[in-house]
Amino acid sequence: MTSGLAVYNTSNYFQITEQFKNLVLIAKGQVNFDGTPGWQPGGGPLYGCHATITLPNTTGYPPVLALRCDVYVAIFRTRLVGSNWVWDLVSELGYTLTNAIQYFAFGPTPNSSPANFGFEVRTAANELAYHSSYLPMRVTDYQSSLQGSPGTFNVASGKSLAIALLSSAWSWTQQVPSGTWQQFLLGTAVRTTSSTAGDVKPALQYGQLFQAQNYGFGAGGGGYWAAAAVDITGY
Repeated sequence: MTSGLAVYNTSNYFQITEQFKNLVLIAKGQVNFDGTPGWQPGGGPLYGCHATITLPNTTGYPPVLALRCDVYVAIFRTRLVGSNWVWDLVSELGYTLTNAIQYFAFGPTPNSSPANFGFEVRTAANELAYHSSYLPMRVTDYQSSLQGSPGTFNVASGKSLAIALLSSAWSWTQQVPSGTWQQFLLGTAVRTTSSTAGDVKPALQYGQLFQAQNYGFGAGGGGYWAAAAVDITGY
């Protein structure tokens, strides 16, 4: 940039500038797994216990979700339903779970001042890029299977951690003869083991597909997992 404001963090990355909008907290809440193993949307495969998060579509794309839960949570799908984004979350298959899932949604700074005091930065189009009253998304760590990361996160004592699952790996087994022919479905999941620690499980068994006979379906998979640790202390 040849003019304007630029604030860098200790890693020498832009923290505040009028050239782009910061990611800030736009919603938070809590949902619970429904306690019913065997969720079956559309009469297809069986999945673990189910929970749903619904947030309004304000930007044309879904916000970033950071999650806190003491059991593993997989994001089965994210859909635009009417004027809302809907996340379907599933647990490990075979367990009756009603555990709470806290969520923190982050998106670009809204173009409206939340207070008549504080510090604000506007873009060339006169839209808010930063306002000191909005709570920023504080990413403390990023890991992925492409980097060979172990998938364990920690923040300092006295802080609180949530994990944003940014990309998932998916896989399925070949058909196996166990009563009836079936395939097991696996996907990336996250959990928080304490207020300051959490981890990624690359292949949680969250679903099961039954077939009447052996069609010779083989194993497969695709994608990679990526996740970020988010400091949500005070949020």
